[in-house]
Amino acid sequence: MEIYNPMDQNITENGLVARLLRSILLAICLQLVTIQLYTQSIVENHLIHSVSLNEDRSISVSLPADYNRNNNKYPVLYLLDGEYIFNYARGTVDFLTNDFGYLPEMIVVSIPNTDRNRDLFVTLNPDHGYVNFVNFLQNEVFTFVSEAYRVNDFRILYGWSSGSGICSYLLTTEPNLVDAFILSGSGIGKRFEALMKEKITKDYFDHITYLYVNTEEGFRKPYLERFSMLMDSLHPNNLKYKFEVLEQSHVDVLQTGLDKGLKFIFNDFYIPEEKSKLGIDEVKTYYRELEDKYNFEFSIPMGAINEIAGILYYNEKKNDAFELLIYGHGLYPFSATLHGSIAELYKKESDLKSAEEYYRKALKHSSGSVQDSLKYSSLLNGLDQN
Repeated sequence: MEIYNPMDQNITENGLVARLLRSILLAICLQLVTIQLYTQSIVENHLIHSVSLNEDRSISVSLPADYNRNNNKYPVLYLLDGEYIFNYARGTVDFLTNDFGYLPEMIVVSIPNTDRNRDLFVTLNPDHGYVNFVNFLQNEVFTFVSEAYRVNDFRILYGWSSGSGICSYLLTTEPNLVDAFILSGSGIGKRFEALMKEKITKDYFDHITYLYVNTEEGFRKPYLERFSMLMDSLHPNNLKYKFEVLEQSHVDVLQTGLDKGLKFIFNDFYIPEEKSKLGIDEVKTYYRELEDKYNFEFSIPMGAINEIAGILYYNEKKNDAFELLIYGHGLYPFSATLHGSIAELYKKESDLKSAEEYYRKALKHSSGSVQDSLKYSSLLNGLDQN
């Protein structure tokens, strides 16, 4: 790397100008990198002194990119073994809730370990350490997040391997604490089976609760099968569950289970295409009914709006397509993608003046993304060439 030394009398004027230009370009590049980071989820780190555990614990909180630009309340995904899965979970949630995603935006909370065996290994002995960890989770972490952030009442708890035992324990002993559980590399033994038979009655869950469980091929498979058969026999009301064996390693299911679990929990957010084709009123009704089912308010996901508008347009319901995109613009006023989608439809209708108007709006709202700025600049230039 060439470094400018002001004591070097041999530097020519042209060389100095070249170096200054490189410095300016470097500053611009750094600014572009900073702008690009704005579009990603926001991470905040906290240190909590736990009374239950008698030690300091750290948690990391990932917020949706536009958290500070609205007053929405969000569901929360809590991650046990946070040091292993947090970065993957952030990326997964960002992807599944992006401009083409169907899932609702959510807050992600990482709970990393200190003494993993003490905290996550559920022995069902009330004198052992997992009891204190459950108190920490329930009375300290959940409370802290609820007070510090705009959250709704929908909680998801993710646990892998030993951590899944905490999920199973709370499913069995605190039916109203968590709304959805994702268990990876999991199963139950005979003692847990007996506890579940004792606790989980037909009407144990007073609201819809989701349970996704997986494990890998190998010695854990019979334990998952025991869990699955038990739920089939108990078949409690309001519990929606899915069990599956994945042809992966124990470490691989750590990540795969999260993606599959989220899609299982929010499966209904993927509106059936036949309902999409019925028009904007049917679409609004569908998602309005989902609010009652999941018991929290949300906007129709931006990915659904984009996809459904395309379906409506190609099924000769062009007015509905435009109306849905305009409705989406009201929900997501800062979305470059929605402005761009409106422009695309006007372009297909050969209304180049309106297309230009909305491409310019898309470009205006692209300040947080280098890629979007380049994209809509190119599309605008393409219009000029028509």
